[in-house]
Amino acid sequence: MRRVLCSILIGASVLAVKGQGTVAFEQLRARAENGFPAAQYNLAVMYESGDGVAQNFKKAVEWYRKAAEAEYPEAQYNLGVCCLAGRGVALDEALGAAWFQKAAVNGNERAQHNLGYCYFAGRGVSQNYQRAVLWFEKAARQGDPDAQYNLGLCHAEGKGTTQNAAKAVKLYTAAARQGHSEALYALGCCYLTGTGIEPDAVRAVTCYEKAANSGYAKAQYSLAVCLQKGAGTPQNLQKALLRFVQAAEQGDVDAEYGLALCYAEGMGADQDPVKAVEFFRKAAGRGHVEAQCELGYCFSDGQGVEQSHEKAVEWFRLAAEQGHADAQFRLGFCYFKGTGVSQKKSVAADWFLKAAGQGSSTACYNLGICYEEGEGVPLNPAKAAQWYLESAKLGLGYGQEAVSLCCFMGNGLPQSKVDGYAWALLAAGNGCDALDNEHIRALEDNERSAGRERADALLATMPQ
Repeated sequence: MRRVLCSILIGASVLAVKGQGTVAFEQLRARAENGFPAAQYNLAVMYESGDGVAQNFKKAVEWYRKAAEAEYPEAQYNLGVCCLAGRGVALDEALGAAWFQKAAVNGNERAQHNLGYCYFAGRGVSQNYQRAVLWFEKAARQGDPDAQYNLGLCHAEGKGTTQNAAKAVKLYTAAARQGHSEALYALGCCYLTGTGIEPDAVRAVTCYEKAANSGYAKAQYSLAVCLQKGAGTPQNLQKALLRFVQAAEQGDVDAEYGLALCYAEGMGADQDPVKAVEFFRKAAGRGHVEAQCELGYCFSDGQGVEQSHEKAVEWFRLAAEQGHADAQFRLGFCYFKGTGVSQKKSVAADWFLKAAGQGSSTACYNLGICYEEGEGVPLNPAKAAQWYLESAKLGLGYGQEAVSLCCFMGNGLPQSKVDGYAWALLAAGNGCDALDNEHIRALEDNERSAGRERADALLATMPQ
């Protein structure tokens, strides 16, 4: 799961004389005008925050600049933030990075972090992952949690340094101890997947819960998934639903999709196809490919929405063109049957082939039908048998039944009663009526015994 690098820290530094009103302001201004950098800095903070004086970003920048030019690190840092944000001064990322550089050299850990981010993202400076790591390291050593987290990401992804998942975990842990939400989430992902540390679903849930309770949407979503599956915590569909809602309300697209599935399948809530479509639409409209495919099914079946095969094709196509295997198969099936689109069996075969290339067992099987019957492709029994075999190896019962017949009859595959019986047994185990035919009835006992052994061997090679 990809995690997001913490960006520039925008907040101003803490005001030394906060909350003392007009008297404090006049005293500060007098000292600032007499050239005291600390007073100039605090006066700037008052102008920026509007504490004790009318908020005025331009005056804040003016006084930050005076203190910054006197080598006051906090002022240099805040001036850099203003330049990057275009607050009180024209937006100038290069100048912002330059002020971060000055403050960073003077030991300000927030500036060191932000300068690292500038190098990582190429903001105001040429992108340079090695320099980003250098400055993240300096800030991390001073205990800056954002720097610890971002340095962890660099180690996790091997950007600017050698990839080292264990180091990433140590850095995430250091930041997580300070309550850093993103680090807690990242650490949870490491525990869940066993990346850089021994897998521990219970600890993963603990990390997700802490981050989720701080309002971090990605953690709320991941916690919902754990609650739904009973991973690291007792299964609780109602609590999972609440966490999906929390994340979805913050615009998390995965949570919108997860919430849609809850309503579609009645998990943690009453089944509600209309609400399911509402959230599938939200996620699909933001590019969630799974939601786009599911929305295609909703329109195809008339679930939660008025049935429209044409709209189903639109959504299947959108997902299929992004490489979604199930959508590619469904779009191919629509072309094969002429449902919601003009019948074009050659186009159907093309989409079946794309989906089959991604391991879709149903696409492999349907491609076998195309070659066996010469529908959309030239008639080719050998290719038909190979595609049936591909679907059979992926565990599809219909494909296993087709392979059984090919083996018994020697159509596209070597004739073998043992293999024929083995595949028939597997097909029957998947719910197909594959054992009631003349080929099976004519088998000798030794052929049946060998077939059972062969079926066990084949089953061991298949995805579980």
